[in-house]
Amino acid sequence: MSDGSLPALGRLERVPPREVWPLEAHNFTPWLLHNVDVLSDLLGMELALDVAEHPVGGFSLDLMGRDETTGEVVIVENQLETSDHGHLGQILTYAAGTDPATIVWVAAAFRPEHRAAIDWLNARTDENTRFFGVELGVVRIGQSEPAPSFRMVAQPNDWEKTVRAATSQSEATGKNILYRTFWAAGSTCCTGTALAGRERPALLSGHGSQ
Repeated sequence: MSDGSLPALGRLERVPPREVWPLEAHNFTPWLLHNVDVLSDLLGMELALDVAEHPVGGFSLDLMGRDETTGEVVIVENQLETSDHGHLGQILTYAAGTDPATIVWVAAAFRPEHRAAIDWLNARTDENTRFFGVELGVVRIGQSEPAPSFRMVAQPNDWEKTVRAATSQSEATGKNILYRTFWAAGSTCCTGTALAGRERPALLSGHGSQ
């Protein structure tokens, strides 16, 4: 209660996710399919989810869609409990079967080991593959309706990936230039005699010039 000079403020309280979505497959996954904007805002992409329980071999991926800006495949695996090894394995299996650019793991909480695993995957994959860890929460004030509260706990370092890709491209370009320069100028190795253009096939085939 306010004394007239101080504002009266409610208290934000957390709600266990299973109080809102008792079952992952029957409650949470359909809800996320129809409320994709919550995840889109967090990821910073125009996300469209259009497939639920997508079959991957003998398993079922929770959600699959695409980034509408790039057209790239996005997959989402949900977990209403703390992250575990089983879901980490599922994510990698589903990624192998769908070849996505963006892989999102949603869980009620993440163990430090699984956050580290996502960071490791982002560090070891190319710039076209991105792994995200998203922590799902539910909050409300007083008797208000519960509201979703998503929080990013692991994401790719796009700057690092961009630099690594640019470096790889620069190295490849440098090798091509060196190769072309080598053949244009000739080589004086071994015999000290420059190789003329007509002698290149003999060198490539492993035989010296006659």
